[in-house]
Amino acid sequence: MYRSSSKKCILIRHGLTAENLEKRYIGRRSDVPLSDDGKEAAKAAGIRYERLLTEGGFSLYSSPMLRTKETTELLFPGEEYEVRDEFSEIDFGEFDGRSYYELNGNPVYQEWVDGGAIGAFPGGETRDEFVNRTMKGFYEILGSGSDMTVIIGHMGTIRAVMNTLFKDDYFSYTVDNLSGYGIDYRVEDNEYVFLSYDSIAPGSNT
Repeated sequence: MYRSSSKKCILIRHGLTAENLEKRYIGRRSDVPLSDDGKEAAKAAGIRYERLLTEGGFSLYSSPMLRTKETTELLFPGEEYEVRDEFSEIDFGEFDGRSYYELNGNPVYQEWVDGGAIGAFPGGETRDEFVNRTMKGFYEILGSGSDMTVIIGHMGTIRAVMNTLFKDDYFSYTVDNLSGYGIDYRVEDNEYVFLSYDSIAPGSNT
């Protein structure tokens, strides 16, 4: 049996935006920037993540959204990275840019909530559509052969990957801005074997 050495993939959620603080649904339709506080936090986090990730080099990827590209450039200044459309946040459709408080009482929103929040967003994506496109990009970049892969994405990006690989509840994979997961895996007979994961944050030693 062919067995590779251990590899690692790190998933990091983008930095703070003003819309995050307002608890808005911000998907692929809303190309919002980081807040000033979000930029400062990303700069500070970069010092810690650089120490964690740069031993031996790594491949770096970002969603095409402004908030993820800003985060990538602040966490890893000067590093080349590839933008992958597959890692865009889910399309929230008619809910995009609106908060729970604004949607409360909306019959379309209530129907979606009553359905377990798993149906298609009106005018947007279903969860399955979103997960499928995310995982398509995920497996493609793992195939690049790097021993360390870093993806700067969204809460949805992280949930899609983690729920697919490790099951558990989709919504259980909730992380703060600039935090995420480190996944250990190997390749056996040209198949990916995902071994374990740890939560990571800017101050962690994972």
